[in-house]
Amino acid sequence: MKPVMSSSGKGQSVLTGQPDLPKAWEYACSGMRGDRQRVIIEEFMEFEYEITLLTIRQKKGETLFCPPIGHRQERGDYQESWQPALMDPEIFREAETIAEQVTSNLGGAGIYGVEMFVTKEEVILSHIYLGGIQF
Repeated sequence: MKPVMSSSGKGQSVLTGQPDLPKAWEYACSGMRGDRQRVIIEEFMEFEYEITLLTIRQKKGETLFCPPIGHRQERGDYQESWQPALMDPEIFREAETIAEQVTSNLGGAGIYGVEMFVTKEEVILSHIYLGGIQF
């Protein structure tokens, strides 16, 4: 469980059953930003590492990508980021393909921060930050 609006893992809890709900709700509310008491429930998954792929959609021209940004978390709390994240070229191409498909479907032009988890088998979309988008 995590707040809809938070950062750096604030308010996040791992629940193992219904008895954990009240405590997790209180913790999520204490870590929220904004005035909306809403949470997201996610499935826990194992991954090798997390990246952000800054994706630049141009009004006219191909989509561009910055070198990937790597992230390290411990127990759900953000610790550090670095650029470039060293990745297998094939996995990087897969991440670019995902970012291209998702941002193309969203439309507009601007910078998208496309966050992804890299597991042993695949690249999985986590979420997207939008910045400076023009439609």
